Amino acid sequence: MDEAIGPDRLNAAGRAGGRSRRPVIAIAGAGGSVGSRLAAMLPPEAALIGIGRHPAASGHHGRLAWRTCDFYSQEEAVFALAEVDMAIFLLHAGKPSARLTQGTSRDLDALLAEHFAFAAAANGVKRIICLDGNILPYPSMPRRAGNGQKRREVEGILASHGVPLTVIPAGGAGPLQAAAAICAALGYRAMAGEKGTGDTVREASGQAGFANGMDRRRDVRSVQRLTLPDGMNAEQAAFYYLDWLSRFGRPLLRVERNPAGECRIYAAGIPRPLLQLTERRQAGAFRSFTFEISGGLLAGKGKGRRGRLEFLLLPGSRECLAAIHDFIPSLPWLLYKYSQAQVHLLVMYAFGRHLKKWR
Repeated sequence: MDEAIGPDRLNAAGRAGGRSRRPVIAIAGAGGSVGSRLAAMLPPEAALIGIGRHPAASGHHGRLAWRTCDFYSQEEAVFALAEVDMAIFLLHAGKPSARLTQGTSRDLDALLAEHFAFAAAANGVKRIICLDGNILPYPSMPRRAGNGQKRREVEGILASHGVPLTVIPAGGAGPLQAAAAICAALGYRAMAGEKGTGDTVREASGQAGFANGMDRRRDVRSVQRLTLPDGMNAEQAAFYYLDWLSRFGRPLLRVERNPAGECRIYAAGIPRPLLQLTERRQAGAFRSFTFEISGGLLAGKGKGRRGRLEFLLLPGSRECLAAIHDFIPSLPWLLYKYSQAQVHLLVMYAFGRHLKKWR
C-alpha cells in the first residue's frame, strides 16, 4: 500500500489548540469526473482522502491526500479505508483493470462493492454514500436493459455489512450536478466557484497513460458467477472446486493438498506442479475465501501483487463469484490468451453446470 498522507497528518491542525477532529472523507474513484469535482467543492472543514489504482495518473487536487488501492483486493481495501468517517463509492468496472479481463461488468462491480463494504465495516466507517448511476462507466453512456438490476445489486451489497448507506439519485445529471448532490448529502454547502476546472483533461490523460502501460503488462483478471448448493459457504466452495477439478481432469490432472494449507495441481507425467495455491485468510471475511497463486510452471513472476483465486459469496443469495486476480502467466502472451485462458473458461463453465445438477 502506498499512502501519500495519512489521516493523522491531515487532522494535526484540527487537534492543535484542542479543536475537534475534522471528519475524514474518503473518495474511492477520486480521479474520475465526479470525484475530482467533489474534491474541489468540499470545504476545508473536511479532511479529504482520494483513493485510486493510479492516483499519479489521475491528476492531483491540492487538498486530496492520495492512497493507492486496488479494490479488487479485499486486503488493500481494508488498509485504504483506515480511520475514515465517511466513504464515497464512485467505483465501476468501466475502465480496464488488467491486460486481459474475463467477466461481465455486473460481476466485476459486485466484487468492488463487496470489498468496499467489507472494508468500511472493518474500519468502523459511519456511512457509505453512492450514486445510483455511478456504476455506468461514463456519465454520458445510455442506460441499457439490466443496468437497473446491476445498480440494485450493488446497492444491496454496499448495505449488507451494516454500514448505513445513502444512495443519491443521479438520474441524467452530469458530473458537476452529481458532485453537488453528494456534497449536500454530506451536509456541506458546495464552495462557490469550484467546478473542477481541468478535471476532464486530467481524467483523459490519466486513462491514456494507463492504457499505454497495459501494453507492457501481462496480468489477468477472470470472474465467473456460480450458484452454490444450499448450506455451502465460500471456503467450502473453494475446496470443493479443487476436489471436483481432480475428478474432472482425471487422468490428466490431479490435485494434492497438505496440512500447511498448500494445494498443488499436477499434470500427468510432469513432476513439478502446474500451479501451487496457498491459503490466505482475511480476519472477519466470512463471505470470502482466497488462495494465493504462490508458484507453479504456469505462473509467471511479476512485480507487486501475487495472483489470487478468490471465492466470494454474495449476500442474500446462493450466488458466488469465482475470481482470479493479478495472475501473471508464464506462457507467451498470445499462446496463453488462446489456450490456457480459454481452457480456464471451459473448466469454470463445466464446474457451474456440475453445481446446477447437484442442486
